[in-house]
Amino acid sequence: MNSIQSALAAATLAAVLAGCNKESKQAETVPAGGGELLIWVMPNSPKPEKDMDALLEPFKAAHPDVAIKVSVLDWGSAWTKLTTAAISGDGPDVVQLGTTWCPFLTDLGALLPLDDVDAEIHVKESFLPSTWAAAKPRTSEHVTSVPWFIDVRPMFYRTDVFAEAKVDPKSMDTWDGYIAGLEKIKAAGIKHEGEAISPIGFPGKNDWNVVHNFAPWIWSAGGDFLSPLGDKCVLNSPESMKGILFYLDMVRKGLNPKTNMEKNTAQVSADFDAGRVATFFESTIKNTYLERPPEQGGSAGSHVAGNYGVLMPPAGPAKRSVFMGGSHLAVFKSSRRPDLAKLLLRYLTADSAAQVAYSEISGFLPAYKAAFQSPYFSADAKRAVFRDIVPFGRCYPAVPYWGEIETAILMKRLGTLFDIAAEVNGPYSEAAVKAEVDQAVLDIDAQIESHFKNHPEQREMLQKTVAAAVD
Repeated sequence: MNSIQSALAAATLAAVLAGCNKESKQAETVPAGGGELLIWVMPNSPKPEKDMDALLEPFKAAHPDVAIKVSVLDWGSAWTKLTTAAISGDGPDVVQLGTTWCPFLTDLGALLPLDDVDAEIHVKESFLPSTWAAAKPRTSEHVTSVPWFIDVRPMFYRTDVFAEAKVDPKSMDTWDGYIAGLEKIKAAGIKHEGEAISPIGFPGKNDWNVVHNFAPWIWSAGGDFLSPLGDKCVLNSPESMKGILFYLDMVRKGLNPKTNMEKNTAQVSADFDAGRVATFFESTIKNTYLERPPEQGGSAGSHVAGNYGVLMPPAGPAKRSVFMGGSHLAVFKSSRRPDLAKLLLRYLTADSAAQVAYSEISGFLPAYKAAFQSPYFSADAKRAVFRDIVPFGRCYPAVPYWGEIETAILMKRLGTLFDIAAEVNGPYSEAAVKAEVDQAVLDIDAQIESHFKNHPEQREMLQKTVAAAVD
């Protein structure tokens, strides 16, 4: 939901924010010492407020003069509250931000620079490499957030179905092996309650993960959404088209049923739980659900929970890439206790024990590299796979206009590709797919140029940032 809310806000509040850019209020700070801190988080776990209170106990014990109030925001209303707080100067001290929110709020001037925190904990070296882009957005001279946790999507599979279809899980490590394994499952005709089990479950246009679902195939084929500079769309390049067509081809081959094109992630996930799907890609929080007993909201003890495994997503012809989302923590410029706020932020992000503890609670993975040395990952085969996936994680471009590109354009255009694959409005053709992608490119390039028209200085900043990265 992170990127979706960012884009919706960019589209609906653009006129308001255009006049407020860089004008967020700087609070008059109070003397160092104790006091109350307010932290805003999203519902990242089953009992978010209670879970956060438990996570904060060690910090409270070490700082008894600091009181921390946790407020949980619903994803649907969070962005409006954040932008309102940024403009009014009446907000939290520490705030959770989806990765794609960071560039936009940085550009708005709402976030306190954290260069001093970076000097202490060395964000670029200490956290997973892909997270750096959002920590120091391309159009910013400062670090404005620190990675908190990440979201990657391994492949969950039915071990019993693979055994019956005689598919070796290790054989699915490449695109060719992956398709061959899915075709063997289809040919085996294994049934659940009288219906054939689907080899793969991908949701379609009604899903909030449409762009996230296409991204790994585009990247693994050597393609991308934007140019290295981030000022042009390259979605219709031969490499990007190869990934798009490969993904749609699973529908054309009947490996992913056309009926899934009307479903979302929750519905396909429920199909997996019910035994109707052999493989699907889902966030690591799915593992937590399958491990927890029913009284805690999980499905441990069910047939599927006792017969599943996880695999690394297959490597494409160019590389192995997986979508990486997640959240960062930032300090609002309006905080009256910025030093205390930074102290809390450092505890939550750069303390290995706190990082592992929140991973256990939420099911998401740590962003802090040292946390993966914990036995929590090495002693469990499934979590060891999660650990091995994260180096292949990739995030979207950290530019302030990505949010609107993703939701206002890509969600619609890529969603339409599912209708083409399912032949909703006529026969399938690669030319129809290419035409829709070409239109997406035109729309995105127009959106980018519109942004630079209002912010001409940012094009030069992008050039400097990319040049520095190459050097």
